[in-house]
Amino acid sequence: MDIKNRASNLSVLKDCNVIEGYLRIVLMEKTTVDDFKDLSFPELREVTGNIIFYRVRGLTSIGRLFPNLRVIRGEDLFMYYSLVVYKMFSLKEIALPGLTVLRGGVIISENRGKSPVLFLFSHVKINYIPSSK
Repeated sequence: MDIKNRASNLSVLKDCNVIEGYLRIVLMEKTTVDDFKDLSFPELREVTGNIIFYRVRGLTSIGRLFPNLRVIRGEDLFMYYSLVVYKMFSLKEIALPGLTVLRGGVIISENRGKSPVLFLFSHVKINYIPSSK
């Protein structure tokens, strides 16, 4: 599932428990913190593929957006990864303390916001570690 351009497009996730396949939240470069302040999808617990966050301005907390996300299965990887957080310039925290990644790696890169990113993972179980080659 690709969600692009506007935070309001995230409304397709309302009442969603499981996404079979991937979730890509990308290219929301004109969004602001106010666009995300009332958005939360506590029903989402599992994604069978991968999750990519790329160039989404205004999103400060992934954990606030998906507070009950528990499993990324990694049945469909993105370049060896199940979770990609890349060029998220407003991000202050990830905060997914109950997350288990069953297959694939996690990459968090080039998130140059004004404050450091806080990673709250009580555990991230990763059964597959990609090679550097």
